[in-house]
Amino acid sequence: MRGVTDDARPQDAPLLDELMPWSVAPPRFGRSWIVAPDARTLRTRWDRLVAAEGAEREALFRPSRARTQASAVASLPGQRTGTVRFAREAGPCPAPVRVAHGPFDEQWLLPDHRLIDTARPELWRVAGEPQLFAVEQGYAPGAAGPALLVTAALPAG
Repeated sequence: MRGVTDDARPQDAPLLDELMPWSVAPPRFGRSWIVAPDARTLRTRWDRLVAAEGAEREALFRPSRARTQASAVASLPGQRTGTVRFAREAGPCPAPVRVAHGPFDEQWLLPDHRLIDTARPELWRVAGEPQLFAVEQGYAPGAAGPALLVTAALPAG
């Protein structure tokens, strides 16, 4: 190494952007109930939602600016979920998938595009064997945890 800059990075070390051929922001879910520590909880939430009607169903869904029960979207790449407007959804729960919810914190997610505000389909397109994701934590003064995390689970913010 030739020397070290003020930010403690060797001057000749490449930046992460120079090593990685492609990057995308993580998904933004827009509703917390579509993520849980276990798949059973998600199935229970789904069953309660699709059994509800009217104002109760609307309250359980928790509409946002990006998604309402009337939103029309395609299914996510690699996922077998419904594409009818969610207001008419009465089918079974989609199979929950593992996501990297934070450093060393894997959770389960309902992989339904109708529920996720900003799903980032390009991430779903490459997810699966043998894909690994490098997640840069970003600089936050005083924050604990690794600066870079490599995971096979879909990164979730």
